[in-house]
Amino acid sequence: MIEKEIKLANELEIAKALSVNAGKAIMEIYTSNSFDIANKEDNIYINANLKSSDIINNGLKNDFPNYGLLNEKTAGMTDRLNKDYVWIVDPLDGVKEFISGNEEFTINIGLVYRGEPVLGVIYLPAKDILFFATRGNGAFFENKGNMTKLSTSNKFNVDEMIIIKNKYLSEEREDKLIKSNRFKEIKTAESSFNGCSIAKGESDVYFKFGSVYEWNICAMNVILMEAKGELTNLGGFRLKYNKENTLIEDGFLASNGKIHNYLLALEEIDQNG
Repeated sequence: MIEKEIKLANELEIAKALSVNAGKAIMEIYTSNSFDIANKEDNIYINANLKSSDIINNGLKNDFPNYGLLNEKTAGMTDRLNKDYVWIVDPLDGVKEFISGNEEFTINIGLVYRGEPVLGVIYLPAKDILFFATRGNGAFFENKGNMTKLSTSNKFNVDEMIIIKNKYLSEEREDKLIKSNRFKEIKTAESSFNGCSIAKGESDVYFKFGSVYEWNICAMNVILMEAKGELTNLGGFRLKYNKENTLIEDGFLASNGKIHNYLLALEEIDQNG
């Protein structure tokens, strides 16, 4: 529980700037003539991921030398465990989106204080749109210089809700849940954009079954919570970050926050039914 006010204006501006700079580097690769979608596998994605990682990691280390840093490369390093503030970074989320030419791949920069998420930045470089939030200050969407405060929908009934599911991965538990309940509509997307869609009020429910890493969802967690949504594991508990084991094994539920516990109960009923 965070008991003191945390001012993160400087951290937010630097994280936003780094995400945009990293996005420019990614787009140089994404739009290059050498990007032949029909013949390439993931080598171009790897190069883009490395460039983005270098820009973000070097920038954060330079401006915040006393903060910890958690990403795929540093997950095994234990010095971060003793830090109050730790950056949690996914420099390029959405490998299938990137390789297929879809524009919904993202850059994710989160910050935690003693394990609790307090800042999140998600940038979609192909669309040049930015989602961001800091604890207690709301969540925002920025597009072409125009900034809008985010708020989840006010839907309280399942039959009014839009459920969003992963575009490329079909999960049996998810399919069973959708078939058993009359959601108004099913949308598909990928990466952390799913949570942003809920924060924006464009969808309402996102179940993720199976494991994810902390860097996949930390930034999304802050943005969704500040937009008055909710994100918990499937047991109903909010997530803690910067753990020694960075794998979140039991999945999670992201929702508009209005009937979150009821949605969790639906999944439990389907599992035991």
